[in-house]
Amino acid sequence: MACISSSETQTCPGSPVQQCPQRVQPKRKPSSYHGSSFPMWNSVANRSTGYNFPMENISLIIPTLNEERGIVDALTQARELNPLEILVADGGSIDRTRSLAEPLADTFLLAPRGRSAQMNLAARQAKGDLLLFLHADCRLGKNALTRAKKVLNDKEVIAGCFHMKIRAPGFSYRLIERAAAARVEWAGLVYGDQGLFLRRSDFHRLGGFPNLLFMEDLFFSRSLAAKGKLRLAREDIFVSPRRWQKHGIVRQTLRNWTLTALALAGVHPDRLASFYPPPWDSP
Repeated sequence: MACISSSETQTCPGSPVQQCPQRVQPKRKPSSYHGSSFPMWNSVANRSTGYNFPMENISLIIPTLNEERGIVDALTQARELNPLEILVADGGSIDRTRSLAEPLADTFLLAPRGRSAQMNLAARQAKGDLLLFLHADCRLGKNALTRAKKVLNDKEVIAGCFHMKIRAPGFSYRLIERAAAARVEWAGLVYGDQGLFLRRSDFHRLGGFPNLLFMEDLFFSRSLAAKGKLRLAREDIFVSPRRWQKHGIVRQTLRNWTLTALALAGVHPDRLASFYPPPWDSP
């Protein structure tokens, strides 16, 4: 299992692969954030060319930050799906995330903090023809990889995601799930906890996730929607209710909608990041 970083490498004691880099914070590149412009949904130009993928050619990418409470379960369940590889990109956890995840992942990466930087680093290391990005507190349905492959067999589809199922009872949660599906189908906007997947070639062709501290998933999916169709796969992704439970269903939902509206109206997402605290208490 490899331990890799974006900086110069040094010997990593106790690791089977002897390249474990020292973390160096790189200079931030200019963001590809484009303010309040909306996508041209289902654009005919520049559509991706569909083709079949062997199931073993799916790379599963999990960004982490202080996820010791659930990372073992996340990686165990992900392994049962039999992807080509599992890459964990850690943003500087100060709990036991690394010691728990490193033996279970095919590749463990040390990245600058921020999901965008973490996922982009992992995507550069990935070998699969198809990339699937999974948050550490989400669990995929048993047929997720098969469904993802089927969605991308359509040459007009550039990316897809799954139907959100919040792991808690209650009518309010069911409404949130319906709203999430409608957001994808009508606006072409995907949140990270919906399990975005796409061809690796398209990911790199579009430059990967924008260099943002927040809402990188929203703006990347908007760029994707301008190039082809976004499709909901006929499989569930089971999402942790921890944010809603910690902050309250109504309060957290209104916060999500407000921050999204502000970002789409032109407020730079990095200015909004502090209003979206992590779902866990610092170790």
